Amino acid sequence: MVKKLIIVITTLILFSCIIYPQRSHQVSLDKQYFAENIIINDYVLNDVVSFSTIKGFQQGNGTYNIVLDDNFLRGFMNKKTKAKTYQVYNVIYYAGSGNGKDWKNFAQSDYQTPEGNKSSPVTLLKKEEDCSTLPHYGKCLYIEHVTFQLDSALMKAIANRYMPKNPTKSVWQYQLISSLGEKYEDKLFAAEVLGLSETMVQYVSSPPTGLQSGKNRQILDQLPSSPLTPELSIKPPPASMVLPLLK
Repeated sequence: MVKKLIIVITTLILFSCIIYPQRSHQVSLDKQYFAENIIINDYVLNDVVSFSTIKGFQQGNGTYNIVLDDNFLRGFMNKKTKAKTYQVYNVIYYAGSGNGKDWKNFAQSDYQTPEGNKSSPVTLLKKEEDCSTLPHYGKCLYIEHVTFQLDSALMKAIANRYMPKNPTKSVWQYQLISSLGEKYEDKLFAAEVLGLSETMVQYVSSPPTGLQSGKNRQILDQLPSSPLTPELSIKPPPASMVLPLLK
C-alpha cells in the first residue's frame, strides 16, 4: 500500500510539472522574458505565421502547481501582405452538474481603450467536459477556450504603458461576459503585449534563424494554425485535480 501511494504521488508530481511548468518567482516578467518565450509556428505550406505567448506567465495552484484559468496572446501574420492580427486567448475552468445546462457560453468582452470602454464579440474555439468525478464530487469539470480580437492601435496603446523598471505594475484589464451576464475578470501584462508586438516586427525584418537566440523561444514547422484553431499544446489536468481547487 505504501509503495502504491508513493507511486501515485510521484506520478501526480511529474504530471503537473511536465504539463504546467511553474515560472520561478525570481524571473523578471519584462518584455524580453516574454519575447524569449514566444512560440512561433511557421509552417512551410501555410500563408500565415502564428505567434503565441502561452509559455509566458502561468500561475500554479495547490501542491502540484496546477494551472487553472490561463490567458495569453496570439498573433498571426500573412507572409505575403505582412498584415497582422492579434487575439486574446482564455482557457476557463468551472464546475457543472453534467446535465448540459451549465455551460457559461462566454459571448462578449469588455475592456478599456484610449477612446473609452469598448465591447467586442467572443469566439468559442473549444469546449471540454470531464465527468469522471461525478460519482465522488457530484460535479463535472467544464472548460471553455475563447478568444477575442485586438486591433493594432489598441496593441500599441497597451504596449506604450510598459514600464521597464516595474514591468509587472503595468497591466491591461478586461472582462468576459457569459450568456447569462456573469462577469469574468482577467488581465495581461503590458510587457507581454510589447514582447509579442516587437517579435512580430522583428520576424518581418530578420530571417527566422535570427530569432532563435532566445533560450526558450521555439520556432516550429507544424500543421497550419489560424485564429479559429484551438491551442494544441493545452492539455487540461484531470477533473479530480482541478475541482478541489475551484472556489
